[in-house]
Amino acid sequence: MHNNLRFISGIYNYCDRWCKRCLFTSRCLNYAMTEKISGGSSDNLFVREIQKLFDQAYGMINEIASERGMDTDFADAFFTSDKIASRVEEAENHCLAKGASEYSKKVDEWFKIECPSFDNSSDHRGADLEESVEVIQWYKHLVSAKLSRALYGNQLYSEEAGDVARKDSDGSVKAALIGMDRSIRAWGRLKEYFPHKTDKISVMLLHLDRLRGKTELEFPGARAFVRPGFDVLN
Repeated sequence: MHNNLRFISGIYNYCDRWCKRCLFTSRCLNYAMTEKISGGSSDNLFVREIQKLFDQAYGMINEIASERGMDTDFADAFFTSDKIASRVEEAENHCLAKGASEYSKKVDEWFKIECPSFDNSSDHRGADLEESVEVIQWYKHLVSAKLSRALYGNQLYSEEAGDVARKDSDGSVKAALIGMDRSIRAWGRLKEYFPHKTDKISVMLLHLDRLRGKTELEFPGARAFVRPGFDVLN
């Protein structure tokens, strides 16, 4: 499957995981593998198949390491070292990671308390409102996940992989920034429809806008990153 030329290499690394809205599922290896494994299968079978793939991959890594005279316990040693633990902790405590996590919690709290109910059939705004809510809900965790991936990558591999790791982090951050852009527009639409909730919506917008600004300062090259498929068609 990997050698099939119709797949765009690495497209799944920098996407928003919203497959049902993606125009490139037919060219995504990750999507094809997921469909192949899960198609017509029960959840338990899906988990077993995933475990099988991991076991096979681990076996191949050990085999290659043995052939080259490498210590097959290198991965465990790498991730349990004090140095790596310190880097992981630093990434988790980064202001971007904390800000994104706080935003996710704020969204959950807001919708639990403030989210208006509406009937699509009785209000011409219904479809647009539903779209806005769906966008906000989709990206509330993805922003945090993508920023965390970038921060972990910077902390864990900045010395070992150099520019490659930094560019990969920029790709993840670009996906997060796009999610923030779309979320801000969605909050703006809610603000227009519900002016009596302006103050509370403005708090969400301010938090997200500040997070976006800090992210752009921390990763100045992220906006310019060219994502395979999305920004250039391979």
